[in-house]
Amino acid sequence: MDIINRLKAFFHSYVDSYLTGEKSFDRNITIKKQHSLMVHRECRELAAIEGFSENNALLAEITGLFHDIGRFEQLKQYNTLVDFKSVNHGEFGAKILEEENILRDFISDDDAKAVISAVRHHNCREIPEKLTGTARLMTQTVRDCDKLDIYRVVMEFYREGNYDTTILLNLSEEEKVSSGVYEAIRNRCNPHMKDMQTITDFKLSKLCWFYDLNFNHSLREIRERGIDKRLFGLLPELPEVERICKDVNEYIDSRLV
Repeated sequence: MDIINRLKAFFHSYVDSYLTGEKSFDRNITIKKQHSLMVHRECRELAAIEGFSENNALLAEITGLFHDIGRFEQLKQYNTLVDFKSVNHGEFGAKILEEENILRDFISDDDAKAVISAVRHHNCREIPEKLTGTARLMTQTVRDCDKLDIYRVVMEFYREGNYDTTILLNLSEEEKVSSGVYEAIRNRCNPHMKDMQTITDFKLSKLCWFYDLNFNHSLREIRERGIDKRLFGLLPELPEVERICKDVNEYIDSRLV
């Protein structure tokens, strides 16, 4: 059995050990398990298309598989997936990989450090400048692939009219773009949650992720899957929204020339 299949077997066993028989809890475990497997697949495809070396392609798959490994213990200990109410799941996952030495028998110490670094930083607001070499490449890869699959999940929720009430509880349904959010996105910066006042602000923040994608493959997938158009279609007809959507379209066009 090759390294990836052995690690996937471990992953399945590890995650399934968190199932309790309680429907709502197990549903969250299953959602995060499926997400991890999807990001693993996204990483494999990106590595192939972007021409990664054989070893880096392997590390990309491993990083995708384990990027959210902290989520399961987070749910068990805190019964939430909201980091600000519990722990930073990237840091938490890196700690689990280090303390349980999960990667020891599969890859070199240096490669394991690169994977763990990517897990630690995959959910950071920005990639730290100090990250270089393989650690940076793995971080860039998993951040792109994580976003691609989060878009899939978000679209399902939006299509069904479901919103994360934990996050959106205090946001107004008024069709309005807050000034802080507008300025941040026009400057190609992710807006802070504290600046979001409306659900429209929250939806717009997902458009800003396009600016944070590292590989042209990821932007091509955004276009080919129609993610950009579907997100645009969820937004109200406002001058600020029109301006932002125009900026985003022009940016994607310029990257894909």
